Amino acid sequence: MNKFKNIIFILLITIASIAFSPTLASADVNRVDFNNFLGIILFEGEINGVEGIFLLDTGADTSIINTKVAERIGLEKKKSPLALLGAGLIDQYKVEEFGFGEWYFDDVLVTGFDLSIIENQLGIDLMAILGGDFLHKYYLTVDYQESYFVVSDKPPSLRPDAIATPIYVLNKMVFLNARPMDSDEQLVFLVDTGATSTIYFKHRLANKFPDYENWACSAGWEEVTILGKRNADMYLMPQFHIGDAGIESMVTTVIDAGIIGLGLNLMTGKPVHGVVGWTFLRYFRVTFDYPNQRLILEPYEHFKDRWPHLFDSVGFMIAYEDNAPFVDHVLPDTPAMDAGIQEGDKLLTIDGIDVTSFDALVISEMVMGEVGSEISFVFDRNGNKIRVTVKRVNLFKE
Repeated sequence: MNKFKNIIFILLITIASIAFSPTLASADVNRVDFNNFLGIILFEGEINGVEGIFLLDTGADTSIINTKVAERIGLEKKKSPLALLGAGLIDQYKVEEFGFGEWYFDDVLVTGFDLSIIENQLGIDLMAILGGDFLHKYYLTVDYQESYFVVSDKPPSLRPDAIATPIYVLNKMVFLNARPMDSDEQLVFLVDTGATSTIYFKHRLANKFPDYENWACSAGWEEVTILGKRNADMYLMPQFHIGDAGIESMVTTVIDAGIIGLGLNLMTGKPVHGVVGWTFLRYFRVTFDYPNQRLILEPYEHFKDRWPHLFDSVGFMIAYEDNAPFVDHVLPDTPAMDAGIQEGDKLLTIDGIDVTSFDALVISEMVMGEVGSEISFVFDRNGNKIRVTVKRVNLFKE
């Protein structure tokens, strides 16, 4: 099973003509605890007094409310000149109060969109996505180790070893220059807290590093965004640098750029090579200094890897139907495929534990484990119980 929930969120929205900035009800420093869902930042918020789960996404220039939630709580719909990449014109909803942590924004317009594809991958109910329209005037600090973020109109205290690099904010989205491998060439990337993996657009990668297919690879994934699914392969990029900050063997998802890449190129006027996501950001306390257009990276002195067996698994991906988990995709050349696990199999138990009510994070953590260790599943296939025992492997192959 995919340790990232196989969700690489690129929630990219382009504004056709409207500029929107909410008015803040309170200007105090706002700390919010979050649930790190394998790189996806989920936290509690509320809209018009109704509580729900929000997702933090610096790669979205506008915040989004799940249309089914908007309709359930009776929000007023307004026609909008906003255009979602590849989805045409969409609607906005008038929100009297939009809140998270100690902050509340009054009388704002929020984009409406069906977020069921995300809900079905995570096994949760999602109310909204918090995007750049609420963030771009402030300082946003994300601490992946301690699982909290802070939004403030005051600059944070920084350690002496903090690494600052320039960013440019376009349509409330954050772009910067990065150096893949040991190249001195600066290449443009979007920075996105909503992306579980750092992403490289395939044609750009092949042009710059034609031997990339020799890197360790885990093939046959599916990338899921609010616009649908696409085929993806994962590679271990030997080096990746932002300013003086660099890491080695970074998990990098390679996809076709498609309409998203085209939209980013048009927005920036430059070739955008991909997206910096959690597989890079997780090693740092990250501050988005929107007022001064800087990204500040503070390396963790004692990095603790919550998921040391992130890719030690069996090779199938789950999704949810009627709040129950099922096999959505089987990776090629994996124990899952060799054992005959099929798409559509309903997942009932793992090692004898009923998992039918567990979300995707809990199930992923159960599936992770030492290479060579055994794990047992029971599936429902067309009313028949299928029992399977397989050994975990590392999904990356040289």
